[in-house]
Amino acid sequence: MIPLLLASLAALPFPRPTPTVETALMAADAQWSLVAATVRVAAGAGRPPFSTAVCVGARGGASYLLTANHVVPRGEARSYELFTRASYPAPSETLFEGDVVLRLPECDLALVKVTPAGDLPAVPLARLDERPRRFPVAALALGCPDGDAPAVRPEVLTGRRLAKRPEGGGVFWAAAGSPRGGMSGGPLVDGAGRLLGVCAASQDGQGFFTHADEVLAGLKRHGYGWLADAPKPTP
Repeated sequence: MIPLLLASLAALPFPRPTPTVETALMAADAQWSLVAATVRVAAGAGRPPFSTAVCVGARGGASYLLTANHVVPRGEARSYELFTRASYPAPSETLFEGDVVLRLPECDLALVKVTPAGDLPAVPLARLDERPRRFPVAALALGCPDGDAPAVRPEVLTGRRLAKRPEGGGVFWAAAGSPRGGMSGGPLVDGAGRLLGVCAASQDGQGFFTHADEVLAGLKRHGYGWLADAPKPTP
């Protein structure tokens, strides 16, 4: 068992900045699609503290964002900033209302329902047979480091960990690198762009991501299991 500490977590310039990284794991165009599914969470319109969420599906004109529970504390307003490749690094749209429809504090997860004006792409959840079993293994993490626009960061997963927290326990991925502030709630994906977990914490120079097992179990237990099948990769 290991204890977890929560991480404290316009005009377009020329040349256009890119959030992608050079990696054999995934082509740049596919990384841009993931960036478009990644949302910057702010206390107000562009105000800190900043963090991250990811769209995992849509239904009835609403999109559903997965993030860390500590990113959306009860009684505190949050805004949700969307990005497109054309608008980057500025938001294409800011949503000022989000309904937290599910909280899983024991594994630091929350599900937020928002209604964007445009189509928000979604990241599919990795199935059981698609998750890593041998370590170390390469992955990608997306987030808003230091409150910047969403960016892609290479990760190396070192294994699975069962961790105890004040609210309970859960299964987490351990990563070799520590996430920067603002990345809490951001997605961890494999080379096919499938969701493996959500950035939850850091300790002793390592990052910890809530495991896909916890995500799937929580969604199914509370009536949101359809989100596990609904998202499709965006071309």
